[in-house]
Amino acid sequence: MATRRIILRGADIITPDRVITEGSLVIEDGRIAAVLQATPPLGGEDVLWVTGLIARALIDLHSDALEKEIRPRPSAAMPLGSP
Repeated sequence: MATRRIILRGADIITPDRVITEGSLVIEDGRIAAVLQATPPLGGEDVLWVTGLIARALIDLHSDALEKEIRPRPSAAMPLGSP
């Protein structure tokens, strides 16, 4: 089965030890395969030009909205059955 390869080019990439200006991020089968300062050899993959910053991060689906609904102020607690 062929590997799906996507290259993101042009953005500044934040790594744990430096910032790569106008770098290239190579993604293979949904995983980061390489972070490069130079343009990688092209071979028919999708190349997307991007701007701004790219940083590895976790997406936190947790929301503090529920806590604020239950306790809108430190001195006021709402019952959990409230609409």
